Amino acid sequence: VHAVALPPRRGETALVSGATGATGSVAAQLAKVAGARTIGVAGGPAKAAYCTSALGLAGCVDYKAERPAGEQLDELCPDGIDFYFDTVGGPLLDEALKRLNRGGRVV
Repeated sequence: VHAVALPPRRGETALVSGATGATGSVAAQLAKVAGARTIGVAGGPAKAAYCTSALGLAGCVDYKAERPAGEQLDELCPDGIDFYFDTVGGPLLDEALKRLNRGGRVV
């Protein structure tokens, strides 16, 4: 991540898809260590709980929930997204891009 884009910084909001997987969980931890307010994306209540309890993330979007992911992003990222680590693409990427701040990065 650090070689292809400016890494997440203290005070920024970072969104990480696939946050409970091998790659996403490492990306989430790196963003958190950098000082970013880090939000994960995972599917199902157990994985969402893992993001906040075990990984210590500030929140998690549960894309399998009845509540649309866009609404969850609005609540968890009220000031927009500064850094998005994407491992899935598709509709979630579309929702994240709608909330990407000027100067935001997508990796």
